[in-house]
Amino acid sequence: MSLANVGLGPAAIRSSSVVLDWKVIGPFGKPSIDEVRARLTGRRPSASTFTDGAFDFNNYLLSLEEFDKVNDQEFAALINERLRIELVYDSLYGGEAFTVS
Repeated sequence: MSLANVGLGPAAIRSSSVVLDWKVIGPFGKPSIDEVRARLTGRRPSASTFTDGAFDFNNYLLSLEEFDKVNDQEFAALINERLRIELVYDSLYGGEAFTVS
């Protein structure tokens, strides 16, 4: 799962939320992602986090070094079915409050 800014200029993340199994965990930061990862019984993915106000973030949010289609089904279900990350962001000009999840 990655996040990349593909627009013409930087984006400022205004706010974020992590939702797991339809329950809001908190903003996209280390405590929320650590809680998500703690609920996994299989391999624990690597994570990159940011704080609200971050600019132009381009990185994998959650990743496994080598994904195995059979052994990492729990991670695939997390990404495809259980986890939602919502971001509210502004362009360089500010004030738009675009939302993506």
